[in-house]
Amino acid sequence: LPGDESKELLLVATAISESIEVRIRNLAVGGDGVGEVTAGPEELLGITAFVPFTGPGEIVQAGVTEQKKNFVRGSLLSVIH
Repeated sequence: LPGDESKELLLVATAISESIEVRIRNLAVGGDGVGEVTAGPEELLGITAFVPFTGPGEIVQAGVTEQKKNFVRGSLLSVIH
């Protein structure tokens, strides 16, 4: 239903709490770009990040959608380089 889709989009948008910069170094099994957080909140610097729709060598800005002890997942906001 159209009403349900808009609710899902709102939930995704509100789940993004922080913006991070990630240097993508490889592709994970399943295709997400995997790299390290190079800018953002101090507690996330150097942690592994998984960002879909990215490729090795890219530096991207991502919104944090999930945070675990040893890694974060993000949604692509923009490709910086």
